[in-house]
Amino acid sequence: MLSVALVLVFLAPYGIGMISQARGAAPAVTTAQGNSVSGTVEWNGVNVDSYPSVSSAASWSFTNIATVNFAWAGAPTGSGGVSQAFLVILFLGFPAYTKQQVQSVALPTGAISMTYDLTQFKWYLQGVYELHAYLENPAGNTLWSENFYVRVAEPYDITVATVGLLLLTVAELYLIATVGPRALDKTRKTQMQQQEKAADADTSTDTGAPPPEKT
Repeated sequence: MLSVALVLVFLAPYGIGMISQARGAAPAVTTAQGNSVSGTVEWNGVNVDSYPSVSSAASWSFTNIATVNFAWAGAPTGSGGVSQAFLVILFLGFPAYTKQQVQSVALPTGAISMTYDLTQFKWYLQGVYELHAYLENPAGNTLWSENFYVRVAEPYDITVATVGLLLLTVAELYLIATVGPRALDKTRKTQMQQQEKAADADTSTDTGAPPPEKT
């Protein structure tokens, strides 16, 4: 049972990727109703428009640090402009980590850069992850957003997991081959002992007098 559980955990990210792929590509770029904000976000120098689906996900590792650049134009002036950028990585549809970058003045046109460091999550499962990027004004209203995908590959973690599963499988087969016959022999001996005791009990309780002789 333990090996089955480990296999399920090991394959979970691939299942997540299949679920995401079944949903189709990431949602189109969205802007808040009533404004004409246009924005872009770059992942390590590449526009995330190149990573709209599971099949086109960017390659990445949790041991690396990504550079993320936001740019926008057409936001309202004054306090209605963009003042903060967010990047969220999702796991099973829920936020696993959120990075926020705030600037002191809200701007109708501008840019924000951040580093996305997830080295503390290097033991996460490998697979395809969805990321949600968005821009907000000081009031917390989302002015622009876009989703994209990254494929996290951890070859050493795969090797360790595979070796662990193989060792566990060998151990289970060994237990089946050694403990199983022993348990079966023990069960048979127990059954024979019980049968012998039952036979002795029948003999000891047969104390009735012999039937009378016919005259």
